[in-house]
Amino acid sequence: MRKKAFTLIEVLIATVVIVISLLGSLSLFNQGTALVSNIKEDSVVTYALQEQMELIRRTSFDAIITNYPVATNFNTAGFAALISPVGIVTLDYPFANNQIVRVTLRLSWQSANNRTMTKSIATYVTKGGIGG
Repeated sequence: MRKKAFTLIEVLIATVVIVISLLGSLSLFNQGTALVSNIKEDSVVTYALQEQMELIRRTSFDAIITNYPVATNFNTAGFAALISPVGIVTLDYPFANNQIVRVTLRLSWQSANNRTMTKSIATYVTKGGIGG
């Protein structure tokens, strides 16, 4: 009576298939981890920019013009989780009158995978307020 067993070639092919599938799974895991890290950084940056923008929105029009005459650096507590963050506030007057100013906040930082990232937000501030 013959015993049924696997041949050496069958075992090698099965081993190669298992190794390839494990390497594919590991690659997906690494990509997923990098994506989660990028999403976390983006959330931190968005929060830090919104926090700074709220501070500026609570400031009077004249104080904004005085405090941020040219591109001015800013820093918030939210930057502690980032690598080499640089925040810049810029003002410009997109309309003919000087009663409306556009405030732009831009933040640059080094991501965990060593890429330079940048995110910005902008808002308009009027001298007379919303109703004025």
